[in-house]
Amino acid sequence: QSQATAWIEAFASDHAMVAIPVEASSHGNNHLASIMERSLDIDAHGGRLSDLLLRALRDRSISKTEADQIAAQVDQEMRLLAKMRRNVLRIADTGGHLVMNQTSGT
Repeated sequence: QSQATAWIEAFASDHAMVAIPVEASSHGNNHLASIMERSLDIDAHGGRLSDLLLRALRDRSISKTEADQIAAQVDQEMRLLAKMRRNVLRIADTGGHLVMNQTSGT
């Protein structure tokens, strides 16, 4: 992680905000595939977060380890949501048409 990114995250934290680095899309212009993959990822991660919360709250307390695990999972889900947001806005900016790359069978 670069010093600039770490500084931005620390600055945001000091001001009750969140800054999450989001890497470039690995799908190029294949926005449909990207949105479908992100949707499935968000569903899967949401289940993990629910599981972490349920296990942590069974004893009506949250330990430091549990809090760290929950926070890490929340951060991961926020990254996925930020990617989904970026992709949906990108599609709208290009006329709203979804593109699915097709490969030839030869």
